[in-house]
Amino acid sequence: MPIAWFSGSMQFLIINALFFIIWIGLNVIPGYTQFDSFPFGLLTMIVSLEAIFLSCFVLISQNRQSEKDHIRSDIEYEVNIKAELEIANLHEKTDRIYEQMLERFRHLEKVLKN
Repeated sequence: MPIAWFSGSMQFLIINALFFIIWIGLNVIPGYTQFDSFPFGLLTMIVSLEAIFLSCFVLISQNRQSEKDHIRSDIEYEVNIKAELEIANLHEKTDRIYEQMLERFRHLEKVLKN
């Protein structure tokens, strides 16, 4: 999810830091109209809402990734079962070939003894 990816980037951190610095600067510098005076209640509410939404985006992204991982593990399980069946078939074939070779060797030994 692009929002979860962007919220974990340095660009997002820098944008937030600049926003906070400008916000606090505009409300602390004398001469400007202070729309959110100290202790910055509006800024606190905005940051809290941002944190709520970002945590929701991250959790949604994790849930989607978990679903993808679950599907991937199911597919890998099926592939492993098929591979195990193929290996079992190969073992049976090699056992049959081994038995056939032993039978031929026995037959050759009988022929050579006579």
